Amino acid sequence: MPAAARLQQRLAHQPPNPNSSTRATFERTLLYQTLAEHFETWFKLASAGQFDGQGDHHTPKPFVRQAIAKYF
Repeated sequence: MPAAARLQQRLAHQPPNPNSSTRATFERTLLYQTLAEHFETWFKLASAGQFDGQGDHHTPKPFVRQAIAKYF
């Protein structure tokens, strides 16, 4: 399975029920906090080709934003 497909599969899971106490635990994880704070900035920079050696063909795929939206 390609790496992109594995990432999509991992990020596409549903978070815990928002009304449960596990949601609060989920929101305290390092992954959640890092994505909440930095994803939009990273996505804008990556879309603009701001990383070394990156061309137009390396812009984030549409499923990346969709997977992150499902994560939250």
